[in-house]
This record gives sequence, C-alpha cells and structure tokens, in this order.
Amino acid sequence: MERHARLAAGAEIAARQCAGYAGGYDGAQKMRQDANRNVTLARNLGATDADLDRARKAVQTTFDTTAVWISRQEACNQLVSFIAWESN
Repeated sequence: MERHARLAAGAEIAARQCAGYAGGYDGAQKMRQDANRNVTLARNLGATDADLDRARKAVQTTFDTTAVWISRQEACNQLVSFIAWESN
C-alpha cells in the first residue's frame, strides 16, 4: 500500500513540476495516468486519504530538498527515474 501511495505521489509531483524535463505534455499525461493507477492500487490495499497525504508530503519534501541542494532538473531526473524503475 505504502509503495503505491509513494509512486502515486511521485507521479503527481513529476507531472506537475517536471513536465519540461520529462516529455512535456505527453509525459505529464502519462505520469498523471500512472498516478491515478497507483492511487487505485493503494486504495485497494487499504490506503486512506491520510495515507496518501502522508506519502505526498514525504515525496514533496524529498523533491524540494533535492532541488535546493542539487538542482530542480536533477530532482526531476531522480523522481522520474524512481517512478519508471519502481512502476510495473
């Protein structure tokens, strides 16, 4: 459940904040679809709104920290790579 919640959160953040680095409009649409799929999977495994909110906050914090310390582009690269690797 937690894995899917974090994948959903990552795809949401990537779609909103990294579209320019991750395939533009089409990439953002695919990430949004992936986010929706993972939200559904997480909910089917028992995730609540609170669980999804916690995952969003955790992933957003990691993304923001990486963007501050390294760069926004690298934060996007890491986030998109994580989502692509873990989703299947």
